[in-house]
Amino acid sequence: MEYVWDQKKLMEIKKAYKDLRKNTEGLTKKDLEKIKKSLSFIKEMEKIIHPPRKKYTLKEDKNFSFSYETLKEMEKIPPFIKKSLLTLNQNFILFKEKMDTEKLPLLPLTNDELISLQHDFFNWLPNKELRNKLNVFLNQKGLIYFGNTINNAYNGITYAFHFPYYIPFFHIVRDNTLDDFLACSHEFFHGYSMEYDANISSFPNRYYLHELEGFFAEYLALQFLKEKHLFSSMLPTLEKNNYLEYIEYLKDFHIQSISYKIYKQKESVSVEEVNKKLLEDQPSFPLNEEMAVDILLSLLYSPMETAAYGFSFLTSLDLEILEQQDRELALEIFLHIRTKKTNNLKKLLEDNHITFMQDNYNNLRKKVLDLHFNKD
Repeated sequence: MEYVWDQKKLMEIKKAYKDLRKNTEGLTKKDLEKIKKSLSFIKEMEKIIHPPRKKYTLKEDKNFSFSYETLKEMEKIPPFIKKSLLTLNQNFILFKEKMDTEKLPLLPLTNDELISLQHDFFNWLPNKELRNKLNVFLNQKGLIYFGNTINNAYNGITYAFHFPYYIPFFHIVRDNTLDDFLACSHEFFHGYSMEYDANISSFPNRYYLHELEGFFAEYLALQFLKEKHLFSSMLPTLEKNNYLEYIEYLKDFHIQSISYKIYKQKESVSVEEVNKKLLEDQPSFPLNEEMAVDILLSLLYSPMETAAYGFSFLTSLDLEILEQQDRELALEIFLHIRTKKTNNLKKLLEDNHITFMQDNYNNLRKKVLDLHFNKD
């Protein structure tokens, strides 16, 4: 089967948003921002379908300076989220030595075989409503677009539209390894959860859990492979790679926080100043001057985005422990957390067995031990 987006459907959605923008009566400023964002998504999708010929590359520059417009987003992050992420970096050694991800062996699955594996995974899930909705996405023609890793910095992305009806489009960037299966799982769980975002968009703190479903989906996908004894030799490497990728968000947030503090003091900030401060602080991850520069130059996420990834990851770790005790209950709690209409995120998590803010990151420590990283 050919996996490309239904361009006719996409153009219908584009026209609907443009017509909506013309008739602004009754629309709020927030509504207009959503329309603008949706149209920008469609523009991105059109570039994926018909990529521009010119290619752009990021040139590394050690004299690079931060934009205060980006850094000042640190002021918008709720204090309890900042505290939970920064306390972690101050008190928890993520690992002793600098560790790199390992290359996964090639896995020659066709697109159809990959989708079939997704069906098997979704049918393994105990929550009927979730299972059925995910399978609808898989079965509906024109929602999935398979690409490759050339000129793409991500494994997948979900474009979700809520008007004139809810519909998600999935771009899965294949590298022909087992990572493709996790990327599919991650994005389809986004497709499910994002349907509820319109209901909780008036609660800004909910933003910081927008990656929860992706992290939890990848964990569940790995559990499925383990139980079915599929690709067993590849799973330890895949799990370690995931951990090393996820903790980058925690490290990046630490660096962004330092950068922001320097800017507040001097109204400017450079790579060299951040390097110096990092080396003085001796953070909870291995660091040298070259590594600090590399990390700093790779910070394309805003502080809010970095915080959301880090906070979602820590929340997902607590859901993992719940899943090991009762899979069905863990899925119910996940769905409740992800869709509950409340801005009191701290209470929502505490009331639903998410304990990392109180138990000194116990489940992160357990994760490190389970993965057999060299630790004190």
